[in-house]
Amino acid sequence: MKERIEQAVAVLVGLPLVDYGRAADMMMFGFGDLVHAVNYRGESIERAEYRLHVQCHWRIADAKGIVVGARDLYYPADEAVDVKDFNWDTSESRLVRRMSEFWSEHAQSPLAVQSVDCDGLGGLRLHLTGGFTLELFPDDSLPDENWRLFRSGDQSKHFVVTGAGIEE
Repeated sequence: MKERIEQAVAVLVGLPLVDYGRAADMMMFGFGDLVHAVNYRGESIERAEYRLHVQCHWRIADAKGIVVGARDLYYPADEAVDVKDFNWDTSESRLVRRMSEFWSEHAQSPLAVQSVDCDGLGGLRLHLTGGFTLELFPDDSLPDENWRLFRSGDQSKHFVVTGAGIEE
């Protein structure tokens, strides 16, 4: 499994991280040039050439520590708000605020993938310029999707890592 993952994600080496977003609790990262694509509504949009959709735990870190991670979604951006009163789906989360701040800091000079490491369990580490890493780490034994990599506009070739292995 490790070798297949390494081969699939090797296309990201040298590409800049050019966009990000989320749909519910799925995080999306975009790499490469912006290309024209059609979204699920049939609208023409610009998207990164390669898309990484993440449904397992993930984090962006540097030598100082974790910059932002998946669980930040479930905490309010405003620390004065009681987490018991917080609805992550309708209010600004710590993830949204920290990703926005991180993105703003690197807007003029996008981070690029320098190298990749992975393990035999579907874990992936993208080493980015500036000493940052984007790490994905599946943490359950379920057969559900953990992450997928695909080229925008190519619906036939998705590389999907699940708790049960790889689906292509």
